[in-house]
Amino acid sequence: MNFKYKIIKKAISYELANFCFNYLKLKRDAVFYMYQAKIVNENPFLGGWNDSQFNNTYSSYSDFVMETLLLKLLPTLEKETGLKLVPTYSYTRIYKKGDELKRHKDRPSCEISITLNLGGDSWDIYLEPSGKTNQKGIAVSLTPGDMLIYKGCELEHWREPFKGDSCCQVFLHYNNLNGEFKDKNKYDGRPMLGLPPNVKIKHIAWIFKNWYKNICEWVQTPHTTHSLAQLWLNVMKFILILYVCSLTAGQCPTNTVSGYQFYSHYDCIDAGYAIAQKTYRNLKELEDWDKPDFEKEKIVIKFECKEIKTNA
Repeated sequence: MNFKYKIIKKAISYELANFCFNYLKLKRDAVFYMYQAKIVNENPFLGGWNDSQFNNTYSSYSDFVMETLLLKLLPTLEKETGLKLVPTYSYTRIYKKGDELKRHKDRPSCEISITLNLGGDSWDIYLEPSGKTNQKGIAVSLTPGDMLIYKGCELEHWREPFKGDSCCQVFLHYNNLNGEFKDKNKYDGRPMLGLPPNVKIKHIAWIFKNWYKNICEWVQTPHTTHSLAQLWLNVMKFILILYVCSLTAGQCPTNTVSGYQFYSHYDCIDAGYAIAQKTYRNLKELEDWDKPDFEKEKIVIKFECKEIKTNA
């Protein structure tokens, strides 16, 4: 099947679409209140108003209900496209008056995409079926429950400035199981659905932690990870702890106790710089190595020399 795009009317019932619309409006309003009142800090589970494509428009990555829709519509999408698919992620926006979606094509995780109308005022989406850029395109109008399936990486798509007050859309993204990105973008690089985007960094760190023993060649002691309690029993003075960090997210989601032991802070720091540098250079050997993702997240290796009280 030479699939490019397809419009599916009443892909979900009006009742389900309306439920999702009201749920997301309540979530938006509650999150706004909590952020303004400083009840909670901004976090990706709740969504926010920092979408790079839209100024001060509420959006949410991997909302639990939307990720459930991502799975619910998978059989329908496979039937309509004739492809075997794997879900990558969901993304929701509640658009406001004046919003405009610039012409663009999507990143690899959006190989097969859905835009699903959940409610609000009508707002056409435009796409160019030829795959060319800067063409007139065709307008697609959706009512609540309708969805447009399209190849987001191939077809330029956009929306003209919104004249209504509110429009809620959810975007559900998939990859072709027999396609170019099948081994790289499952769940958009997350361990499972329902997790926020920064968990991809934790996934990288988890891979790193399990792979670490393959690059420890500096001393002739067993280079496995240990708990701090185990190291305390071994009468160590300083231990070297390595962190995989994202400068973009401002997080170092996990750490690995390297297994090295030192009897002075100087020796630990001196070795730490060399070990951290070698570790970073060897990240490209990871099975899930993805340079664009590392560039986007600004991955770095940090280290710490932690003093441990001994029982001697």
